[in-house]
Amino acid sequence: MTDKDAEFQFKTFNPSATSKDDPATTPLSSRRVKGKELPIERDSDGKEINPYIPQFISKAPWYVDNSGEVSLRHQRKDTAESLSAETTWYKRGIKAGPAATKYRKGACENCGAMTHKAKDCMERPRKVGAKYSGKDIQADELIQDVNMTWDSKRDRWNGYDASEHMKVIEEYQKLEQLRKEKEDEKGEDGDHYDTEAANVPGQGYDSDARMSTRTLRIREDAAKYLKNLDSSGEEYNPKSRTMKNDKDSLLASEDDFVRQSGEAEEFESLKRFAWEAAEKGANVHIQANPTEGALAKRKFEEESREKSERLKKQLLEKYG
Repeated sequence: MTDKDAEFQFKTFNPSATSKDDPATTPLSSRRVKGKELPIERDSDGKEINPYIPQFISKAPWYVDNSGEVSLRHQRKDTAESLSAETTWYKRGIKAGPAATKYRKGACENCGAMTHKAKDCMERPRKVGAKYSGKDIQADELIQDVNMTWDSKRDRWNGYDASEHMKVIEEYQKLEQLRKEKEDEKGEDGDHYDTEAANVPGQGYDSDARMSTRTLRIREDAAKYLKNLDSSGEEYNPKSRTMKNDKDSLLASEDDFVRQSGEAEEFESLKRFAWEAAEKGANVHIQANPTEGALAKRKFEEESREKSERLKKQLLEKYG
């Protein structure tokens, strides 16, 4: 196959080539591939552009850039612009400039600002609006057009100022400081102050009555009349909605009842072991991994048994 045949075959199967063999009408990419008649194009940054890239990709659309320069800059994502779009937010409470001295036509009838109407005004409704009084005209608000990206529109924390949370922390710190000062004052006066009662949920909590002044009952503290199984007498007074003051009748035998059948006792022992191990820093949780908790308890019991037997053996060898 000669060079002319190869050139004819290229023109025949190239859909972008023209029917006339005119260098002016032949696409730049085909001319550059065939005979390398033109030098390799470079963009505005001086980088070489691949001659195999079509012009509809290398040239920016008319609505993006009207210069007609060949570049791939419009195909790349502007990281600086995207980052600024994700961090920008509306500047709240910023005024566009000083307030006007006279009422302007088309302004808000209530406050006199040009950036909103009376139905959208956030100022207190005046008895006589600025349109008729001409007094206390407010400045125009700063209206911003924030171009947010797809991620910034769906970011639930976008625009949140973390420094605002410091006000909440300072408020709680002041309350904690006042509480400590109150405790110190009561301690110096010699008054009986139960620190445990201060941490009990509910106001005015009475450990004897097992109720608070707001009659809020915690879930673990079930009502006594629900536990009263004695049919001989009613200990609950429905008129006052309280139990009678007979403490002996309140202490029913079912209060301290522990089921002994099955593996209930073993489960209670395992649960108590997990609580004590968690307090000492061990990662034991019977609800999350009951098998690991049971194996840890068995290993602990075996080690304790071996330790006690070894100690007993040493004492027998030493003292007979």
